[in-house]
Amino acid sequence: MGAGGVSGSEDRASADWCGLQSRFNERKNSWSGRRFRKAIKTLKPDITEEDSTLLLRVAAIQAIYNAKAYCRNFERLTGPQQMAMSQLVYQMGVNLAEFSQFLALVNSNSVANAGGLELTSLERSGPDAEYWAGVQKSLIESQWARLYRTRAISVIAMLDPRYEDGPAAAEHRVGVILRPAVVHRHRSRVLATTRQVSAKSGGHGKSAHKTGVRGRVKRRA
Repeated sequence: MGAGGVSGSEDRASADWCGLQSRFNERKNSWSGRRFRKAIKTLKPDITEEDSTLLLRVAAIQAIYNAKAYCRNFERLTGPQQMAMSQLVYQMGVNLAEFSQFLALVNSNSVANAGGLELTSLERSGPDAEYWAGVQKSLIESQWARLYRTRAISVIAMLDPRYEDGPAAAEHRVGVILRPAVVHRHRSRVLATTRQVSAKSGGHGKSAHKTGVRGRVKRRA
């Protein structure tokens, strides 16, 4: 095993990934967008399915180790909560550092010391559901959660200390609160589109009217 629990084969997979990224960037910089889209369908795979599995494993292991850096109480969390933290790191990477309120709550001294919230007992009894609801809320109110609602629901639900008793119920509780993002269309664009449709309709109407008049004149003649 290499450093951090990564095996030699995983080290090689990581090195292969660096080479793959390098080749991708070279093609991206030298090819036009049109050529890239056309050629990508016929390019031969640079790695095998086994290599891709190893790369995924490396990424998962790195996410777990990085999650421990973001959450100093990581080892005391429940299994699903550890999975949630690892998923957040895996999906967001360094951008997770911008979730300051969430990280402050997760790393709060009250997590380990407040009455009735001793993390060593989280898996047995006495989890403070109200506290974890606040942790969940800090993510629910984020733009990430609204834009990636389905993914966010599954991750945020795992922070619920009751998750293991009913994963579907935990996801439902989050889904009820987390609403989809509302896409606002610019009024100017809507008006412009409406005018274009009206103009086209009006043009067709005038053409039809002229054709009808010409037909009546010919019949009279």
